[in-house]
Amino acid sequence: MSTVKITDKTTPQAVDIEEAVLCALMLETNAIYSVYHILTEDSFYKAEHCEIFKAISILHDRPSKIDILTVTNQLRQNGKLDEIGGPSYISHITNRVASAANIEEHAFMIKQKEIARKLIVISTETITKSYDERTDVLEMLDALQTQLNGVVSLTTIGQEKVGSIVVKELINKIEKSMNNPGLAGIPSGLEQLDSVTKGWQNSDLIITAARPGQGKTAFAKKCALEAIKSTGKPVVIFSLEMSAIQLMARVVSEKTGYCSQTLLSAELIKEDFDTLKAKTAGKNMDKINELLIIDDTATININQLKAKAKMYQNKYHPCLFIVDYLQLISPTKASRNTNRTDEVSEISRGLKILAKELNVPVIALSQLNRAVELRQNKRPHLSDLRDSGAIEQDADMVLFLYRPYYYHQQGVHGFDTIQMNGDEISSENYAELIIAKHRNGPTKTIVAGFESKTTKFFNFQLE
Repeated sequence: MSTVKITDKTTPQAVDIEEAVLCALMLETNAIYSVYHILTEDSFYKAEHCEIFKAISILHDRPSKIDILTVTNQLRQNGKLDEIGGPSYISHITNRVASAANIEEHAFMIKQKEIARKLIVISTETITKSYDERTDVLEMLDALQTQLNGVVSLTTIGQEKVGSIVVKELINKIEKSMNNPGLAGIPSGLEQLDSVTKGWQNSDLIITAARPGQGKTAFAKKCALEAIKSTGKPVVIFSLEMSAIQLMARVVSEKTGYCSQTLLSAELIKEDFDTLKAKTAGKNMDKINELLIIDDTATININQLKAKAKMYQNKYHPCLFIVDYLQLISPTKASRNTNRTDEVSEISRGLKILAKELNVPVIALSQLNRAVELRQNKRPHLSDLRDSGAIEQDADMVLFLYRPYYYHQQGVHGFDTIQMNGDEISSENYAELIIAKHRNGPTKTIVAGFESKTTKFFNFQLE
């Protein structure tokens, strides 16, 4: 309950509607089921009404019958009966001519007033702190984001879907897939991978994890470029590790064949520079110039990232979000004093919620812990996911990257050749994509090609 006022305006309230709802709850047995998912005791403006609804909630949770006598008795047990005005106040409320016919609509009206009051409190506190020169503005923004997310969550009541409607949606989806054979989602551009995943699916969180040097950013880049090419829609990359220029250098490297290190160090002769300019102009970039959106904010927490993603969704309507990488997302102020496991759990859960709310795939890159380096076999396991088991739990798919030639170069349990179809071939351009978790499909290890010069994944084929 809040009684904050701005100037001489009256705090948003609907006392008469609160009384009507409480009356219906005490007079009609099943009325509670229509409002319990909408209202809490904090939804009510009057302190007396907060206590009455709290008593009703206790009876419902027990469960016990809800009527005038049981509510009065529960208030007495809570030590609040006299505080709310005694049995006479209960009689006053229940003497109203109220029906549960419109109780859900009335509950939403009460909810709107609650949200308005909370916004006034947040706004007032923000104004006060903004005038205080001792205030850390960045911390205030972080707190404000958390508070506003809390208010937004009050509006998320949820929508039920009758089985027949869901079945119809499923049939429509199956029919659409039959009329458009192939992938149901967004392709990665790697045929073996797409044959298993059927493309990146809307609302899925795809965790792509590896040790350093295995090609996480290169894989994300491949997915982004293929998504743009196949859908003609934008892709948003949150690049927390690399600057936008560094990431774009890798994109240009893949499209032109020039080494990204050469591009960044400007080690080009005049003729190569002219060629580069021509290759990166307009149509030669396959709409990448217009459709690849890079946000290289270095310090961002999960609430800020979600808010930005929703802004980009409204502005660009992207088909895919990519986060590079998960462990670089800062903890929110609420989780800052907890352990690292809880911080990462908050982040992974936030990314899954984001994918579901925006109904687009979210690919989040992730580090692996050092246990991989201590084993002779460097292929990752689910237990290697760094900082939190919640990453595995929240993910719809966990995909590991493994390049044996990298370890061969480091001189640690790698190998420079592999056996494939009875032939021994170099492992230099060989990579494994290990689907270790797949909520809606099989797990499998897939072979792909990798070119170190341009950090490019490609379809692997034996010559």
